[in-house]
Amino acid sequence: MRHISLFFVLIFLVASNPAMAFQSIKFNYVGLGESPIGNYARQQSRGFNERTSNALLKNFISLYTNEYSNGRPIETVATEMGFDCKNSKKLICEYGGVYTYELSRPGYPNKRTAILITFVANFEGDEVEVQTSRKFLYGGIEN
Repeated sequence: MRHISLFFVLIFLVASNPAMAFQSIKFNYVGLGESPIGNYARQQSRGFNERTSNALLKNFISLYTNEYSNGRPIETVATEMGFDCKNSKKLICEYGGVYTYELSRPGYPNKRTAILITFVANFEGDEVEVQTSRKFLYGGIEN
């Protein structure tokens, strides 16, 4: 019985607001790149969370470096991963990429949003230190 009443509520919501039924979101991840860290950013982009993103990135870097380092210098492995380590006298490497999404609803103008994802990894110590951030460049909610 509960499933039937929930079904009718959903039908009522869609019938009372037809635009809601046809809303679509198109994501464009080209600006994140095709490197391993760019692909990682793509996977994390929708669920980016300030509390867990640092720990998840640290885990990704640890797994990647354990698998692919084979005694090579860490800046070589980090660059291969997609980080930029060129301008650092210390072993601090950065990644930045932008993705966009467009919200469209019939009868309303499309809304487009661009989001910058930034990762900073410090490989100097015994354990990698990371910092992640996400910033709305335009559209969306300011943070």
